Amino acid sequence: MRHSKGGYSLIEMMVVIVIIGVISAGVINIFAGQRAHVQYSEELSRALSLVKKARSYAAANRPVYDESQPEGEESYVPQKGYGVYIERNDTPGESKMVLFANTSDSPEEKAFQWDKDDLAEETLLLSKDVVMEGITLQSSGPPEASEEVNRAVILFAPFLGEATLAENGDPDSIAEMPTFYENLSVSFRRLGVEGGASRTLRMNQISGVPELDL
Repeated sequence: MRHSKGGYSLIEMMVVIVIIGVISAGVINIFAGQRAHVQYSEELSRALSLVKKARSYAAANRPVYDESQPEGEESYVPQKGYGVYIERNDTPGESKMVLFANTSDSPEEKAFQWDKDDLAEETLLLSKDVVMEGITLQSSGPPEASEEVNRAVILFAPFLGEATLAENGDPDSIAEMPTFYENLSVSFRRLGVEGGASRTLRMNQISGVPELDL
């Protein structure tokens, strides 16, 4: 097929359009993947920040404002400090972390767990693209013990911000004292990245400082 001087044939134009389409699709996929990775990293940073914030609040004896208290007594310092409740759910978008003021201490077992009477300060509901793979609590023993759980709590005592790590019961019906542990790890993964490297939020009861694996 001949084409006019300086022009292009229909086939040549179609080839160029196809090439541009392939390149554009590849670039869009790359940018989409990078954006998803950035959002994933930001969400894990928020999870780490939530634990650090609870520790800071407890160490600073930060007061809370509780509208349920009598007039003039709404602002007070929670005597049991602050904590972070962690809940794993198999349904995407339902796993969460709650920063709370530990205001419930009767009966005694409530003082060591998150329950419906505690004052929630901030809630991080993980997006559907972030999977909380597991929560592991470990004691150094003897004997050494490791438990996979769906609910856990990190508590920080006032002044020094000393940490307590425990399995959390059903927040709607706390009925018994929890078992305490020395180490906590919460593993996360991006949805759709099978076999990809997980990132883990770690906490040691003695150091009291949360860390996020790179």
